[in-house]
Amino acid sequence: MALSVSVRKLKEFVIIELAGRWSVLEPPLRKQVSHLAGACQGVLLLDLANVSFMDASALGDLITIRNMLHQKGWHLILVRPTERIRRLLEMTKLTTVFEIFSDRSPAIVVSTVHSLC
Repeated sequence: MALSVSVRKLKEFVIIELAGRWSVLEPPLRKQVSHLAGACQGVLLLDLANVSFMDASALGDLITIRNMLHQKGWHLILVRPTERIRRLLEMTKLTTVFEIFSDRSPAIVVSTVHSLC
């Protein structure tokens, strides 16, 4: 299944819900994300609950998105990764780079602290 992307903009943050396989065969997500990061600083919640697969290209895209958002004053939070995706993030030590929550609720609370809009 190809990667589908659903975007919801709320006052304090943006939620991007992904579903399917995130791989080299998909267009880089960073292009879509770069258009979302506006003038004011904010928080992007990247919901991984329905991502069934990520390859090295997707991990690279994820790191690029984090760095791009950081340069613009944004904060990236990963939410609801599947057990498979969480293990991948742990094996690659990306759990030390990203803030990761199993549920949206705590992430939303944290996002309102980081938001400066």
